[in-house]
Amino acid sequence: MPCAAAAGIDLRLTIRSVFLGKTKIERATLASVEKALIYATRIHGGQLRKKTRIPYIGHLLGVTAIALEYGANETEAIAALLHDAVEDCGGAKRLRDIEGKFGKKVARIVAGCTDTDQIPKPPWRERKEAYIAHLKESLGVDAPRVGSRQATQRSRRPA
Repeated sequence: MPCAAAAGIDLRLTIRSVFLGKTKIERATLASVEKALIYATRIHGGQLRKKTRIPYIGHLLGVTAIALEYGANETEAIAALLHDAVEDCGGAKRLRDIEGKFGKKVARIVAGCTDTDQIPKPPWRERKEAYIAHLKESLGVDAPRVGSRQATQRSRRPA
């Protein structure tokens, strides 16, 4: 887990403080969410937030915390951790891997949060316009994206 280690993040401590502080999660559920966090940390590697030195995993934790604050269940929490995996870390092949490791429900939510699975990515505007059209047709699978927007806005606030 080079990204987490480089950032000085203790994954077990982080997962417990973020998730246990936000909702009642059973011990078995915590293990599943922890598995997803480790997976997300590994696939996003040393990725940083745009124009910052902040490890990308911080964004994923922020999105997941927001989703949990709004009542996300285990499946939704895992999907929130993985919501950028397909577009940032391997396209359609990554989505198949997520389905194999975390199940069809998680994969369906992640697919709903993905603006493209093409490698290389299409131009930004084209991607976003297609994604907005997709969201209009897919109500109910965009909760992690709402959390993503909130986490992004929070990270841009002055201290």
